[in-house]
Amino acid sequence: MRRERITLVGTPTVIAPGAIPLLGDFALPGEELAVLAALSSHATAQYIPDEASSSPLLSAVTELTRAYLGETAAALPPGAVLLRPPAAREDGQEVHFDTAPANAVAATAAVFETVGQAIGNRRGEILQVASAAHHTTCGGVQSDAELAAALHGGLIKSVCKANTAPRIESLAAPAALHLVVFKTARVPLPAGWVASVRKFAERSPRAYATIIDDVREHADRFVAELSDGNATAAIASAGHYEIGRASCRERV
Repeated sequence: MRRERITLVGTPTVIAPGAIPLLGDFALPGEELAVLAALSSHATAQYIPDEASSSPLLSAVTELTRAYLGETAAALPPGAVLLRPPAAREDGQEVHFDTAPANAVAATAAVFETVGQAIGNRRGEILQVASAAHHTTCGGVQSDAELAAALHGGLIKSVCKANTAPRIESLAAPAALHLVVFKTARVPLPAGWVASVRKFAERSPRAYATIIDDVREHADRFVAELSDGNATAAIASAGHYEIGRASCRERV
């Protein structure tokens, strides 16, 4: 996320990227880890005085930011965020990703900047308010990682264990690893697949534990290989991870 310094009406314009999961989506019980990559497609937001809000998310952003900033928000004139969502294209190819986290982060940061709260000094607070606005209007179990990717850019690791707050870390990508987005002919998961996996986990806890332990092992190895700069080994770990998840599909 960064601030654009040239604007039309004097309030800062902020951009925040969308993101796609490289590994993990918290769909499986006990999966715990996800890695996301920010895209070049980004949301653009600017707070406009006397503007009317155009969506529940933008209304929630303004309301929650005012409440969070308290007396500081007195400097914010009546108005709303004007938002341009990310274009769902990357390198000329159509990419499907949830644009709401990038929208929430860009909009929240635009309000902070408008009242003089610079992004560089307020990233944690911006993430907190953007997360509250997103959960209020959109929900979603992976949104914290996507929000963090929109805020920080690059690669994001999110660890989400039961009854604990998500732990977010930035990862450095190996120089030899390049993200290429492409579309395959693979059929998407059937409707109700996640519910079927959860039933399998309840029906056969020992069998499921064996599968999910293997999935977690390869997820951890993927992150470790990234951290060590081993692009080839990281890709191999991601492949083994997908094989482990596929075994769930075969058992339900």
